[in-house]
Amino acid sequence: MTELLDLEGDAAVLGLLRSFALPAGWSAHLQVLRLPGSESPSAPPIQAMQSWDLLADGLPSAALPSANWEGMAWGPVMKDGRISLVLLSDDGFHPLQSSWLSVLAPRHGQDFAPERFTF
Repeated sequence: MTELLDLEGDAAVLGLLRSFALPAGWSAHLQVLRLPGSESPSAPPIQAMQSWDLLADGLPSAALPSANWEGMAWGPVMKDGRISLVLLSDDGFHPLQSSWLSVLAPRHGQDFAPERFTF
């Protein structure tokens, strides 16, 4: 987990997760995570309600370590009322990598509910 954003009016957060595993390599995901309704130490693990594979969906990655997607913030409100999401990566001081700033705009899917979004 590299970053969390609050989802206003909901007991959930938007998480940016990055990992590396052989043989698949690097991954980067956005996940909506429901916060537990209890402070009990025996609460079940937090499960993702929705998840998006950012690299499969076209975010830049390099053959060397994938873009270090490690920061995000809510972006400007679009003309139609949608709120954009800004993601950032750094080059890790690696001469063959680039730093990226990407703006994602949610799109309304068939199962769109006003309180949820899809990227």
